[in-house]
Amino acid sequence: MHWPRCRVWMIPKLKSSYPHLGAASIAISSGCGTKNGENVVLLEMLAEKMRDVVVGAIQALVDAGFVPNDLQVGQMGKVVAP
Repeated sequence: MHWPRCRVWMIPKLKSSYPHLGAASIAISSGCGTKNGENVVLLEMLAEKMRDVVVGAIQALVDAGFVPNDLQVGQMGKVVAP
């Protein structure tokens, strides 16, 4: 929809309850075994119970819309290592 008289003055940055993926000391990375968005919610609940933990996911889960793009791990996302 085009609104010629509207202007965007500010886009607020949403604050996440998770630490930044690159700064977290622990990353729970989910893959194809996650199967659906309901299982991602379970991982997010686990991360909330722990401190300094973030949930990451492979590109397939990001493409499916289960997690936001900034939480993608792997070749095209953030690098996480043990």
